[in-house]
Amino acid sequence: MINSVRNTVLAVLNKNNYGYLSPQDFNLYCLQAQMDMFEDYFYQYNNWINRENNRTSGTGYADIVKGLEEVIDTFSVISPLLNQSTAQLNKSLYTLPTTTLNGSDYYLLNKILIYQTVRTSGTNTAVVGNNQLIDTNATFITNGVVAGDIVGYVVGGIPFNAVVEVVTSQTQLELEATNLTATGINYSIFNSLDIKEAEKVTHSKITLLDNSLLTKPTLTYPAYTQDALAAKMYPITIYEQGQVVSQYIRYPFTPNWTYLETSGNDPIFNASDPLYQSFELPLSDEPNLIMKILQYAGAEIREGDVVEYALGQPSDYVNWVRISQWKNGVLLPLTENIQTSFAAAYLQDNNSNLLFDQDGNVLSPQDSEVDLARITSGGRSIYLNSNSLFDGQEGYNVDGCWYFDYAVGARFGLNTETANVNPVFTIDKKGGVINFSSSGGVMSIVLEYVSDGMENGNDASVSLNKLFEDYIYAYIRFALLNGRLGVQEYVVTRARKDKSSLLRNAKLRLSNIHPGRLLMNMRGKDKWIK
Repeated sequence: MINSVRNTVLAVLNKNNYGYLSPQDFNLYCLQAQMDMFEDYFYQYNNWINRENNRTSGTGYADIVKGLEEVIDTFSVISPLLNQSTAQLNKSLYTLPTTTLNGSDYYLLNKILIYQTVRTSGTNTAVVGNNQLIDTNATFITNGVVAGDIVGYVVGGIPFNAVVEVVTSQTQLELEATNLTATGINYSIFNSLDIKEAEKVTHSKITLLDNSLLTKPTLTYPAYTQDALAAKMYPITIYEQGQVVSQYIRYPFTPNWTYLETSGNDPIFNASDPLYQSFELPLSDEPNLIMKILQYAGAEIREGDVVEYALGQPSDYVNWVRISQWKNGVLLPLTENIQTSFAAAYLQDNNSNLLFDQDGNVLSPQDSEVDLARITSGGRSIYLNSNSLFDGQEGYNVDGCWYFDYAVGARFGLNTETANVNPVFTIDKKGGVINFSSSGGVMSIVLEYVSDGMENGNDASVSLNKLFEDYIYAYIRFALLNGRLGVQEYVVTRARKDKSSLLRNAKLRLSNIHPGRLLMNMRGKDKWIK
């Protein structure tokens, strides 16, 4: 996925010679883009949960909450917590997940789970193979240890939980995986089926709960308080290594596009590199990743057009009514920029005939006459000379002084037509797309438009309001009479009046003018504006 994203990004950047994006910068932008989308998942999840509670969300295949939960669950990790001390006062104090202990970036603690039943505890006395737990002083069978139980231990200051696969004898267990490569390591064995979720309480509340016989935390109803780096379990009899596990959300792994260096050529993608890491987001997020990376790249090379993108017009589109940006549950109307127009330049011969390539495609110039005139004219110029004070910058020469894009308006005033904090749009009727300015980045767009009724391209699915039925019949009758020869004029006039009156009546019946709404408007007429 990461290679496909890079190829698309480079194709967009190089299309109009906007610049080159190095692998180092690309990886940096990938990290930031992935983090933006990762954190946005939680915002969307909260928003759709609220809509679900208000019964305004979909179900089945349209259940967006379910899809978001599946994505978030891919970053869910279950890991044992490290018991900090054996001292009596801190026996139930456990260290929260960290990068050092858990090997991944901790983002959000979701819940803490407790194994209620401790089968037995001990110390291993021998090392055989790489998946054996041997304790000559143990009585595993007598203590009820069975396959599926959990063995908790600590190696090198890091807690581990391993699953029992086979109870070989009273003194030997075969584990699913283990790193018990030395003797003298303490262990505890727990019933994996007897697990409870601990309730998080505040420090002020735990005192009241713990002093009451009715609300005092137990193994059946455990609780915990959370500090910056540790969690204290209640009751304090919870102190075994591996007895407490956390379920938390981790950060996505840092994406890394790895490559092979080539002399004088572009780097070659190398997926076999040990440091290679693709995105951990769903494939459906690839377009959003591309747009975000283009946004960062455009900011770097100071080319706003790089992040401009287009919305394809619907097949039944006739004309737009309103185009809005959806943000935080509010529709923000956008302004049309009518100053921008679209034109295509084609190569022509001396007789003004179009020139074609061998495949029959019209040839386009690298630089149109408009661009050449802009560059070579005295009004606007580009300093390509590295010795120039304004190397590579485009500006306007006014009264012997140079003004650049970021200063335009400071001398002549703000253009009120496009003075809008929200992004602007331009409709390309020939291309059939709606283009948006680069200031919007990645946004949710709501298009309200006039439809021709053929949303799916099938005229059989065209529907009509029943209130317009009489008008349609009257219109057809008028059209037939008006196009037929020999029909008397008064007959055509009568048909025209019938059509117009029925149309007016249908519009009035659909206007939704209610007495209550009129009353609300009339109440505001008596208000004074001071």
